[in-house]
Amino acid sequence: MRNPPMDPIIQGESKALPFIVKSKLTGKPMDLSAASFLMWLRASKDDAAPILVKEDADFDKTLVASGRVSVWLTAEDTYQKAPWTYYGELRVTIVGSPVAIYKIPFELEIEATLTPNDWAVVPEGISSLEAFGTPVVALI
Repeated sequence: MRNPPMDPIIQGESKALPFIVKSKLTGKPMDLSAASFLMWLRASKDDAAPILVKEDADFDKTLVASGRVSVWLTAEDTYQKAPWTYYGELRVTIVGSPVAIYKIPFELEIEATLTPNDWAVVPEGISSLEAFGTPVVALI
């Protein structure tokens, strides 16, 4: 089971990652009131250790009876990660069971943030900034 692709996140952006868990048999959202959740991100599918982990208490379960949960990524979570496509997994486990009933893989792209160091001052006019007024700031 795969969720639709996640929208990219900008480095330093806070954002909720929404998930809908559907039955493998019917394709309809499941009541997950008795479930616990675990999510992690890895820089590569082959990495053994995750670089970010969100545990059950981190999830918003307001709509869990209709198969919907979300987890909040903080600005600190995303700022510390280099721009990259990360590989994640959401695990859904029935409380008290050691075996996950769902393992939902997903990809999350973190895009580079724009900083003042990325700005370039481009003078407009014939000669110099002094002679022709205010420069135009162009993002390159």
